[in-house]
Amino acid sequence: MSKTIQVEVGYQDRSSGPTVAGKVNVEAGSLPVGIGKALREVWKTMDRKVRFDAAKNGMTIKAQVVEAAASATASDAK
Repeated sequence: MSKTIQVEVGYQDRSSGPTVAGKVNVEAGSLPVGIGKALREVWKTMDRKVRFDAAKNGMTIKAQVVEAAASATASDAK
């Protein structure tokens, strides 16, 4: 059963402070898998200096399941 998970990844920038690196919607079977997929997608878009700042100062990951109940309801109705 696939879920739509919205993940927001942030980090502490060296000059501007807290920064959002990206916000991604992914399809995954569970929350940890969705976080991993989204983190890989966002990490690929970052340049070298931004990756260094994120790795040095840590990353903030906010995730929530956007669409799971609607698909479960639709499958039960069949």
